[in-house]
Amino acid sequence: MGRKSGQHRGRRRGGRSCRRTAGQPDTGAFGKPDAKPCPDARRETSLRSGRAGVLLLLVSVTLALLLQLMALPDWMRSSRPYWVPMVLSYFALTQPGGALLVISVLAGLGLDVAFGTALGQHALANVVVVYLIARLRTLFVLLDTWQVMFALVPLWALYVFVLFWLDGLTSRSADPTLRWMPIIATTLIWPLVYNLLKGIQRTKRED
Repeated sequence: MGRKSGQHRGRRRGGRSCRRTAGQPDTGAFGKPDAKPCPDARRETSLRSGRAGVLLLLVSVTLALLLQLMALPDWMRSSRPYWVPMVLSYFALTQPGGALLVISVLAGLGLDVAFGTALGQHALANVVVVYLIARLRTLFVLLDTWQVMFALVPLWALYVFVLFWLDGLTSRSADPTLRWMPIIATTLIWPLVYNLLKGIQRTKRED
């Protein structure tokens, strides 16, 4: 009888060893959490965070597409940043994964249709940049924002090179000014976009 009672108390103590809620921890008399989150709660929190990250990615890329396709006067066209590659570069640094590659392809196909280029041209350029940034992510995280800005310039130049290369394969001509000059605008506006998206991610994480 005593053994069963001890086992019962052990199960009760084991039942209180974790919390199943994914919100703020319950605190005891001394302000310390009563228990650690259960694996299910941690999994739920992780899934919720993942869904929020994908949603932010979708919204950000959609806005980038709209800005990329927005009509501008002729004198401003060469100063339009590469909005889509820039936003994709941010997410390649912060949350690389399969979803990012899929969205990179879809966004590129959208640009191909809008600009009348060979289908898959912008998609390939996007994927090349995203893949390389994701592979070099462990190096980028050691850099300050302004250092990352300059480190990304060669990759954005590679994006343009891929477009020119595919133009040559498809016998299509493109204005070099409208291809190369946007790299300058992209570089200059990168810190603003980076800090804006980082602030949004931090706010969602705190919520």
